[in-house]
Amino acid sequence: MSAPKQRRPRYPGRRPLDNHAVLTGILFVLQSSIPWETLPCQSIHHHATPSRHHSACRWGL
Repeated sequence: MSAPKQRRPRYPGRRPLDNHAVLTGILFVLQSSIPWETLPCQSIHHHATPSRHHSACRWGL
């Protein structure tokens, strides 16, 4: 695997996600056939899910 790219000092953008967490989340969704929105909040890094899922987690839905 290649070395990660350096982030720009100004406007660095979103931090990179943990590859293992993303792959685990994708495999879980594929294996269980559930939509992304029904993933438990703690199962994968929040940036890998749509923002409406974020809001639902914060609101306790």
